[in-house]
Amino acid sequence: GANTLKKHIEDGIVIPTHYKHTEEEKKHLSELAKQNLLGGWHTSKTIEYKGIKLDSQYEFEVAKELDENQIKWERPTYFLWEDSNGSKHRYYPDFYLPEYNVYLDPKNDYLINNKSKRFGITDVEKIEKVQQQNEIRIIILDKDNLTWKNIKEKIYRRVEERLP
Repeated sequence: GANTLKKHIEDGIVIPTHYKHTEEEKKHLSELAKQNLLGGWHTSKTIEYKGIKLDSQYEFEVAKELDENQIKWERPTYFLWEDSNGSKHRYYPDFYLPEYNVYLDPKNDYLINNKSKRFGITDVEKIEKVQQQNEIRIIILDKDNLTWKNIKEKIYRRVEERLP
């Protein structure tokens, strides 16, 4: 009865509608959500390709290109990154090419050139942080670089830059 409800409220299972979380509670709930792989930004527009959900037309183009050129790819899990305020966030690259040990992230020009309201930095700057903090390589693909020929060029160009 009433005692159970009171206990549920105390335990945070039930939240009265008039209740406002403290900053500490918000932080705790955010951590719980992250541990349970919940939250984060999700697009509502998905394209299904060979049983895999893709989030944009660009991703669809890249998936087709990789398949047409017999390039193995997978949908990777997320990487954690820390913003300039010390908050941790998840970043999901769109593709991982195991044979090249590289991640691909097709992006539209708007996301490449404009700062996000959430982080105050562009996706390019965010991805730069993800790469540095996780020691991985992510290639951002704009609308002109969705073909395997251009992707391959970007993969190899970076390798040549590293050679002495």
